[in-house]
Order: sequence, then C-alpha cells, then structure tokens
Amino acid sequence: MDLDVVDAKHLHKRIHYLQNLRYQLCQRFQKEYLSEFFRSPQSFSKRRNLSPGDIDLVSSDNTKWLNWPLWSIIELFEGKEKEERRYFKILLISSGP
Repeated sequence: MDLDVVDAKHLHKRIHYLQNLRYQLCQRFQKEYLSEFFRSPQSFSKRRNLSPGDIDLVSSDNTKWLNWPLWSIIELFEGKEKEERRYFKILLISSGP
C-alpha cells in the first residue's frame, strides 16, 4: 500500500486504536501483575517459593515500572536459617529501553 494513497482519516483511526490498545495493556499489567508485588511484600515473598528458571521484575524507584528490567534466577543458595535467608544468583535478561 502506497502512503500517498492512504487516507488521513484511516491513519488517525489507526493511531487512536494503537494508543488505546497500549493504554489497556498497561492497565491490565498493573492490575494483574504489579498489584501482587505491592499488596504485601512480606506475605508475597513467604507465599511464593522462588526457584531456578523463574523470571521476575527488578523494581527501581527512579524509573517507570514499564522500564523495569527482567531477571531470571540461575541458582538458589540457602542461608543458615533456611526460612530466614535465601540468596540467588541471577541473570539480567533486559535492562529496559
């Protein structure tokens, strides 16, 4: 399709559609995924058993949540008190845009 032939009205509709889709995706991500982290960090970490191969977000105070990097757990090390301390060897998958 040649850009000269494309109708301006169609382009405006498409841009509006993509902006709306992006907004809905961000809202859904916040509601379904990020709300788990902010609800109760202590109960979340006790409830969730992390294991090698898990992928998660690394939160940062000075960046938007959309730009938080992903990491994956490579290896798990138990501390002296198994319930108290857990150490992870992680691999950074993405560092954001």
